[in-house]
Amino acid sequence: MSLHDNEDEDGVEEGECPFMVHGLTEAQYETKTEAELKARAIRHFNDNKAVLSVGHHRDPESMWNNPDLYPKMFPWLFPYGLGGVGTSKLSGKNHKRFLLMYHNKRFQIDPTFPFVAFSHEQIKSGTTGGFLLAKKSTFSDISKRFTNLNRDVLDNLISRLEKNEHVVPQSEEEKMCFRVIRDLDHIAGKVDRSTTSKMNMRREIWSFISKTAHA
Repeated sequence: MSLHDNEDEDGVEEGECPFMVHGLTEAQYETKTEAELKARAIRHFNDNKAVLSVGHHRDPESMWNNPDLYPKMFPWLFPYGLGGVGTSKLSGKNHKRFLLMYHNKRFQIDPTFPFVAFSHEQIKSGTTGGFLLAKKSTFSDISKRFTNLNRDVLDNLISRLEKNEHVVPQSEEEKMCFRVIRDLDHIAGKVDRSTTSKMNMRREIWSFISKTAHA
């Protein structure tokens, strides 16, 4: 029980006892840096002090067609377990947009809901893009390029590209690395806010500018 909890203690005589923590704070930790907090945690373990272990179900929850997922993850946002993503005629993305525009702003100001909701959409987009790529007849060639990729050559190309160097592939290994990058761009282009999607948007903007200038 909390130090300031004056109500009767809730518990069970036998079986599982659910335990839920919405947040733990202490004034003496507010000004500590991340390194200091880690050092305190290590000392806590070294002193063999007690810790709370929160387990997970043996079967992971699915992000696909699972209206109960978000009420389970955020019970404080869905207090009655209703209104999860997938319970309306809206698409998952539009339903999340609707929740973020809810009148009391509780979905907006929650520290994790916007991040989790957006991350799920990125994962779904990346999975869909990878699935579409894998269905193509070129999948066998793509898998061979991944398995035979020379990591040293790839690391060298990455370091040169990070320096904004104009790189033109010369050897077969360099050309293979660029083909792998192109394969990854094919998937990343379908993921919102990814580097490739931003690059495609910039290309579209430049094409509009060029067309307007010639007109």
